[in-house]
Amino acid sequence: MYVGESLLQAEPMLLRRKLFPHQVEALAYCGRLRHPFLAMEMRLGKTLVVIRYLAPFRTPIWRALVVAPKTVLLSWEAELRREGYRFHYLLGPLVNRMASIQPGWNLINYEGVRFLPEIGFRHWDATILDESTACRNPQATTVKALLSGFRDVDKRFCLSGFPAPEGPLDWYCQIAFLYNQLLDCRSYYQFRARYFRPVRYDWAPKPGSLSILKARLNQIVFFKTRKQAGMANVKIRERRYATLGPDFRRAYDSMERDFNFQLAEPDGGSLSTKWATVQNVQLERMAGGTLRDNAGRLSVCSHKVDELVYLFKNDLKGQQVVVWFHFNDEIDLAQSTLAKACKGLSVDRMTGDNNMFERRRSLRDFHSGKTRIFLLQQKLGRFGLDLSCASTMIFYSCSYSGEDRIHAEDRMEHPAKKESNLIIDLLAEDTIDEDKLAVLQDKKLQGSLFFNRLTEIFRSRRCKRQ
Repeated sequence: MYVGESLLQAEPMLLRRKLFPHQVEALAYCGRLRHPFLAMEMRLGKTLVVIRYLAPFRTPIWRALVVAPKTVLLSWEAELRREGYRFHYLLGPLVNRMASIQPGWNLINYEGVRFLPEIGFRHWDATILDESTACRNPQATTVKALLSGFRDVDKRFCLSGFPAPEGPLDWYCQIAFLYNQLLDCRSYYQFRARYFRPVRYDWAPKPGSLSILKARLNQIVFFKTRKQAGMANVKIRERRYATLGPDFRRAYDSMERDFNFQLAEPDGGSLSTKWATVQNVQLERMAGGTLRDNAGRLSVCSHKVDELVYLFKNDLKGQQVVVWFHFNDEIDLAQSTLAKACKGLSVDRMTGDNNMFERRRSLRDFHSGKTRIFLLQQKLGRFGLDLSCASTMIFYSCSYSGEDRIHAEDRMEHPAKKESNLIIDLLAEDTIDEDKLAVLQDKKLQGSLFFNRLTEIFRSRRCKRQ
């Protein structure tokens, strides 16, 4: 257990920061619904809204549980400190976590709920699921624990910047956490059977289903986009291409064509597979410049890291930059290359190997300007990180997850920020990189159209009521 000591000696109410207008609107919404869902796009301050809303309910024995990815817990820690509240991390050995529960704010990650489902049957006055898209797969052990427990909590919250990244079916479990059902459907499968139909390997909405779903969501969910909140940040997108070296080009073409490769260099590695998934991962690795053979030996190609070195010495000289990676071998390659090629360049990294204290230190150094280049594992950094001190972001590589991409991009956003944000995709020419980017754009388009339509209806209904 880790206890966060208050940094403020005065009563928090006396030192409160002024809320933005969209946060005041969200605060009023929370007062109208028993179980609020804040679907506010990233960087709009959902965390502070919840803290301010729950402040009047606090008593000496009042308990709140925040469930979030570890990186998001760091954001809760920062906000609670700024508001002057104590907090308790429910981490460490499982046998100690239940005994670690304290009055006030308790913080736990989703994995903690998975391994400690009985926490959902303790008394809580408020439970908050931050980045609630983690509660969308009805077969996941964590989701089952969330939906079976926490039924007697007086105030339940869901917070998400992009609640349905893979489609409207993502809504069911999140809404069921709040209200036990959605559209009178008591299970995910009943909801799917009633409003969707199978199409090949997926499910598509039946005619009229989306209209019914949107109407219901607009009754119970608070939607707000950055554009509606008056955020002036403009995203400028650019693509930079790098060419694979000859050995990697031959290995790439061989793996793509024959499901195997053999490096031509002396004692070169080899790999053969009959599985398309393995082939796909190897193609991704080769495009990024790191390749492991059957024996686990690593071969590298510097096509992408050379482009990073060029950018940091020329176009991006003197700027703070965030660089996202899909594989840790790529982070190792980039860090070692930059250390040799760019003397004096301050570079830090964050991966799943870093504990909470190391992550906190890395974020502090980046915000203070001590670190100029921040190398991040995409899965780790997609949620809850405030990277708004940077205005340039490079995707060295990325996964197929539209959710990962959308959340990562928006880590640079901030309501008070006025300058534009530059997003650079670093692509290996004529490789799977280009295909992945096309898939991500399709996923983002589908999700954005659904989300934007919801916000249009929400805004129209609010105007009529006023």
